[in-house]
Amino acid sequence: MTNAEKRERRRQAALKAAETRRQTAAEASAQAEDREAKRLINLRALLAEAQRIGREADLYYRAHTGRWSHHPSRWTPEQIDEARRFLAGFIRPDGTPQPVPHRKARRYR
Repeated sequence: MTNAEKRERRRQAALKAAETRRQTAAEASAQAEDREAKRLINLRALLAEAQRIGREADLYYRAHTGRWSHHPSRWTPEQIDEARRFLAGFIRPDGTPQPVPHRKARRYR
């Protein structure tokens, strides 16, 4: 095999490897976009559920005590799952949410 033939084979191999890398990067990018979209859908559903049962303040307090980001859009999927389990603790066995305790009005004398 001559040097020219070796160079040509190496060039063909390099082109094939570059094409494979481009395909892999595109697939990885598409998968990352899908994961991010699913995470945001789960986050929106979680926040809507917290608002529905009146426990949004409790959810943010849990995020604060857990030292999560103060912006829900930065919560990881694991944190979203933990928050979902946290909110599940406020649902009674019959499926109704626990009432939110309200402060009594202070009376100044």
